[in-house]
Amino acid sequence: MKLISNAPGVNNESAPDGAYAGDRPPKLLIVSVALVPLDALGVDVAGQQIRLYMLFAAAGIFLHWMKIFRGGRSNVSRQPVIWLGLLTIMSLASAGWSEARDVTLVVAFGQIFLFVWMLVTISCFADLKRARLPYLALLTGLQISVSISCMQVLLSLGGYDFGVWRNVGIPWARPTGLTAEPVWAALNASILFLMMSFSSQHLRRRRVWVLLSLFVLVMTFSRAAIVATLVAYFAAMLFSFFTSKNEEQFRRNIARLLLATVTLFSAIVVAYPFVPESIKSRFALILQLSNPSSLADGGSYASRNGIQRYVFDNWSDSAWVGHGVGSLEPVSQDPSVRQLYAGGGELNSGAGSTNFFFTHLYDLGLIGLAFSILFALSLFVAAVALRGAGTVPFAITMSLVVQFSASNGFRLGVAWIAVAVAFNLARHDYAAGPDSPNVLTKHSVR
Repeated sequence: MKLISNAPGVNNESAPDGAYAGDRPPKLLIVSVALVPLDALGVDVAGQQIRLYMLFAAAGIFLHWMKIFRGGRSNVSRQPVIWLGLLTIMSLASAGWSEARDVTLVVAFGQIFLFVWMLVTISCFADLKRARLPYLALLTGLQISVSISCMQVLLSLGGYDFGVWRNVGIPWARPTGLTAEPVWAALNASILFLMMSFSSQHLRRRRVWVLLSLFVLVMTFSRAAIVATLVAYFAAMLFSFFTSKNEEQFRRNIARLLLATVTLFSAIVVAYPFVPESIKSRFALILQLSNPSSLADGGSYASRNGIQRYVFDNWSDSAWVGHGVGSLEPVSQDPSVRQLYAGGGELNSGAGSTNFFFTHLYDLGLIGLAFSILFALSLFVAAVALRGAGTVPFAITMSLVVQFSASNGFRLGVAWIAVAVAFNLARHDYAAGPDSPNVLTKHSVR
C-alpha cells in the first residue's frame, strides 16, 4: 500500500524531500509503532530494561535518514553517517568485553542518544527551506553562549565572579558561557566564528559576532580551540580560494587570504612584547616536547602526556576491538597507574586521552580506530563534494578534527549538531542546483 496515493488532488511530485511519495516507509518504523503498546517486551542491560520498540524505532529512523540522503545529488554526503553509525554500534557492543561495563554502557548510550537525535533533527528538516531553521537555531544558541561569556568577563572586571574560572598563570578570569568549562565555551565561540565568517546566509551583525567570538576565544584561553580555529580559518580560505570558479570571487579570495595573513602576523608582532611570560610558555610547543618541566602549566602537559603514554603501552592488550568505550576513565583513577605515568598527579581527569583517535584506539582497538579515521576523512570528502554550496562544512570539520586531536569533547552535543546542520543545509542547497535562487555560493563576510 502506498503511503501517498495517486488519487485525484494528490500531487506526489510536490511532496517535500524526505516524504515517502510513492514509496513504502521503513518497515521497522511500522513494527516499532505496533510494539509501543507492548511495553513489557524488552531486554535487560545492566539492570536497565531497553524496550523492544525503542530498538526498532532507532533502526527505522536510521533507515529513514539514509533514504533521505539518497535523494540528493551528492551521495557521498551520506558516508559520514555510515561510519559514525558503525562507531556508535561498536561502542555499545564493547560492553560485552569491557572490564568497566557500567561506564561503557553509560558512554555508549550517551553516544546513541546523540546519534539518534542528530538523525531525527535532520530528517525533520528535509528540504532547503526548512534546513535553514536548525542552522539558524544553532547560531542563536551559540550567540547566547558567546554573549554570556562576554558578560562574565565584564562582571569579573568589576569584582563579580559569575561562573568563571581562575587559573594560575592566566591573569584574567576565564568565562564558561553556561558550559561546563572554558574549553567548551571556546568551542562554541570557534564554531560561531567560522559560521559567521563563511556562511552565505544573510546574517545580521555578522562582523560584530565575528569580533565577539574572537574575544571569547582569547579570554577562554583554550589553546586547542585557538589553534584549531586559526588552522580551520586559513584552511577554509585556501579551500574557497582553490574551489572558486568565478574570476571576481577568485580575486576577492586572494585579497582576503593575504589580508587575514598580514593582519594575524602583525597583531602577533605588536602584542608579543606585552604578553606575560606565563602566557607565552603555554604556547611554546617545541619547549613542551623538549623540557615539560619548564612550562608554567607543566601539570597539564604531564597529564596529557601520561595518559597518551599509557594508551601506547597498553592498547595492544586488546588490539582489534579495544578495552571498551570509556574504559580509560577508571584506569586513569588507579593510584598505581597515576604514580607510574604522572608521578602521582592527575591523568586528564579520567576523561580520555585528549585525542579523538588515540581514545578510539584504546577503547575500540584497530577496528574502532579505522572507523574513526574513515569518519573524519568522509567529512572532508563530503565537504569537497558539496563545495558548490559553501565553505562552512569544510571549516567546521577542520576545526573539530584539529581541536579533538588535542582535547576531549567528541561527545559534546554541539559538535555533532554543528556538523549535522551545516552539512544538511549545504546538501539541500547543492541539490537545488546552481540556478536556484537559494544557492549558497557566496563566501563574503558582510
